[in-house]
Amino acid sequence: MSIDSRYPGLVTPLPVKVGYHPFVDYRFIHPGRARWVDDDCRPHGAWGLTNPTSLHADFPAVPRGVELRAEPGVRTEPVLKATEPWEKLVWWPKVIFDGGRYRLWYEAVPPDHWDPEIGPKLAWPNPVFGGLLCYAESDDGFNWTKPSLGIGSWDGSTDTNISLGRETVGPMGLHGASPFIDSEAEPDARYKMFWYGDATPEVVEAARRNRPDAVDPRTTNDSHVRAMYVGTSPDGLNWTVQDEPAVVFCSDTLQVVEWDALRKQYVWYGRGWSWGRRTITRAETTDFSRWPLPQDVLTASPTAPEQTDIYTNGKTLYPGDSTTHLMFPTLYDRATDQTTIGMATSVDGVAWSWTPGNPVLPVGPPDGVDGGSMFVGIGLVPLPGDRIGLPYAGYSYPHKFPANLADSGICWCTWTRGRLAGVHAATEGEFWTPPVRLAGKGLRVNCRVQPGGSLRVGVADDEWSEIPGLSVSDCQPITGDQLDATVTWSGGARPPVDQAVSLHFSLRTGSVFGFEVVGAD
Repeated sequence: MSIDSRYPGLVTPLPVKVGYHPFVDYRFIHPGRARWVDDDCRPHGAWGLTNPTSLHADFPAVPRGVELRAEPGVRTEPVLKATEPWEKLVWWPKVIFDGGRYRLWYEAVPPDHWDPEIGPKLAWPNPVFGGLLCYAESDDGFNWTKPSLGIGSWDGSTDTNISLGRETVGPMGLHGASPFIDSEAEPDARYKMFWYGDATPEVVEAARRNRPDAVDPRTTNDSHVRAMYVGTSPDGLNWTVQDEPAVVFCSDTLQVVEWDALRKQYVWYGRGWSWGRRTITRAETTDFSRWPLPQDVLTASPTAPEQTDIYTNGKTLYPGDSTTHLMFPTLYDRATDQTTIGMATSVDGVAWSWTPGNPVLPVGPPDGVDGGSMFVGIGLVPLPGDRIGLPYAGYSYPHKFPANLADSGICWCTWTRGRLAGVHAATEGEFWTPPVRLAGKGLRVNCRVQPGGSLRVGVADDEWSEIPGLSVSDCQPITGDQLDATVTWSGGARPPVDQAVSLHFSLRTGSVFGFEVVGAD
């Protein structure tokens, strides 16, 4: 059984693949154990002794002097703004880094929504929002072009970068669209998309008759009911849209849908409600055209202020690591009408926990494009200069302020490669991993060590007894700020491959952000 199986972490030792493994949660920080041993160091269980003897406490592999904490993100200036006649506001960015090129889908809210003549005919300000799906591309993630696609029209012309417009989805437009690549699909449906749109009472009644378990209990027979729709495309630009909704549910936010190759399911992360608060919801299906109602999987952190809600979820994977599921929820403060960005993690995409140290990005300066509020997009991707970035949309006014008055732009929240979170020691600290099986015999670490400090890594057996030649004392100390520091031991010893071991990290005044398993020479 592997660490990315349907039951990750259930059976040890845990196989650890070749590649980088970030410290973003507690999976590689073993809590240790308590046991009682006699004078001969033989452990005795909790149910007593057959013969009286003296015992003393033994606490192997208990972490000491360390703290797991999210690293703060660094904001950039806007990399894309509303510049076209059909763009009054831009938001909901989704970035895919594919074949060395950055591809960006985003929504534009057109200015005619606020036009006193046209707006009422579009039923604005209806909550469906009427967005247009637009497209841009870049070679570096910072300089974007908006190509003329010849697909969606505006004011009678198709000389636009509109990929999906009103002529396809109707005058109410779409909201929260999330294109993704389906690696298992036929070529004509390689790209799939999920969004929130408008449904007539007739459509809702048909759903109640045919699929009553896929209709949101909050749904009424109002003229504008919210529902979720799907589409497919061979290239991410030309879309075929399914007429009937995939599920009648209100998730008015940026949807995240992906193909989970491990579970052999499509998975949708959206937004729900529970006891008057917004939540992150999840559903899965084998039929992309038909979805069940989603269930809550994440609520506001218990350390967040009481007035905190969750908006967009920002579900993504760490680049190159299918076992590190991440969310970057937009945290909405009802007392200030502003937002911040948090971080949560999961091994399987089902069970989620918050990373200590939230939020990772506060609201921007008052004079910035994100000085009022910001909403996380989708896609944690590599950026030039040993950076990784997550797109978000920024607004110059708070969330509930009249949107037609706000400036908007798409920005990056960035981190140094591999440093979303880390294990920190202010003075002396140490921790062990649970028993693991390394798929390679080399180790590298991503660390930042203060002057006078050091990082050493030892290799112990599955009972946390150090292996001769691979102990912490045998390790050459690692110092300074290094993204890919090679771990070496005296005499050239190497960790055993595919054998139950535990890694022992000994840290003095510094941080370690993750480790990389290197394949055989």
